[in-house]
Amino acid sequence: MRSASPRVSVCPFPPPVMGDHGDAAPETDRAKRKREAKVAFAQREEHDALDLRLRKVLLIPETQRSADQTSLLRAHATCVVSIVSSLEHRKARKATHTTRTEEREESKDSIAKKTAKLAELIRASRARGGFVLHTGAGFSTAAGVPDFRGQHGVWTMRAKGMHVPMPRFERCAPTHAHLACVALHANKFLKHGMCCISQIRLPV
Repeated sequence: MRSASPRVSVCPFPPPVMGDHGDAAPETDRAKRKREAKVAFAQREEHDALDLRLRKVLLIPETQRSADQTSLLRAHATCVVSIVSSLEHRKARKATHTTRTEEREESKDSIAKKTAKLAELIRASRARGGFVLHTGAGFSTAAGVPDFRGQHGVWTMRAKGMHVPMPRFERCAPTHAHLACVALHANKFLKHGMCCISQIRLPV
């Protein structure tokens, strides 16, 4: 009959490395870095979990928060201020982006004043060799070519998950703006041709 082999218990944690005199050996640089990285990771997880809890509570109207939720916000007032500031900054950036993409039509009086000022500048530029025209994609929207940041622009619609069909450029006719540039160039007001971001070449 075989005798039962003695059971050997295995400690889940390795014993500390002992020095020559029986004391614990000094921590190596590598072990220190690993320990510090674990501590930093645990702190980050704890911070992220708290941040998420606070954000969820902030989404609840103040009058509908429980006593525990209110106490949680008060206990971490500094974090709450930081989160609210971040949310307001994000909201302001979104509002600014929306404002920039809105198409606004100026009054006829404003357009007339700006047109007169532009004509004055163009006439004065001839004595200095003309001017360089730098336009954006909106310069060609009247020809049926979509712009980028406008209300129905390529980037605006793509952000909404919508596709913007591009026209066949050979079928697009030059606009009054394109023809005006040709006339200005022919009369030596417009210098070095036209620099257009939309990068199209409409036949003129």
